[in-house]
Amino acid sequence: GIMSVLQNDVEALQMLYASTLVDVITNLLTALVAVSILWYHDPILTLEGLPVPILFGIVLALFGRPLHRVGREVRDRVQGVQEVLQESAAGAREVKAFGRGASELGRYVPRVRELVRARVRQAVLGAANWSIADLVAWTGMTGVLVLASIKVVHGHMQPGTAVLLLSTLGMLFGPAGAVSN
Repeated sequence: GIMSVLQNDVEALQMLYASTLVDVITNLLTALVAVSILWYHDPILTLEGLPVPILFGIVLALFGRPLHRVGREVRDRVQGVQEVLQESAAGAREVKAFGRGASELGRYVPRVRELVRARVRQAVLGAANWSIADLVAWTGMTGVLVLASIKVVHGHMQPGTAVLLLSTLGMLFGPAGAVSN
């Protein structure tokens, strides 16, 4: 009974903390290695490129709180719909016997409308979140590509080094997104 539920909850929390710790360590090591590689090959391009994944993370973080709020609202609305359904199902005989089907439907439809509105807000916010974050990432990486290309054209950087630096900079988007979460 209760002990089983508590034990399962404790185990679930332990797994959550363990996986979160592993994710944090993995993302920190990835970021450290990537920044070290970038810095070793071109400190100036590193300083010009680092704002890109940082801005990407900031955009994701700015949308995080509203998305969390809308997600909670969606869960509440789902619960409201389920409550009406459970109450209607529990009193199905009475509803049928006393002809209260229309009033039950009248309780159900507004709850479903609220749920649909919350889901739409969630979808719009989620789409805006990733659209803006992707715009920041692509615009920033294009700018860094242009800067690296100029260095290659002027003989200040080998083409392979430019590819290495762009690929390595791209590795920072994962940790930036994880930090924002």
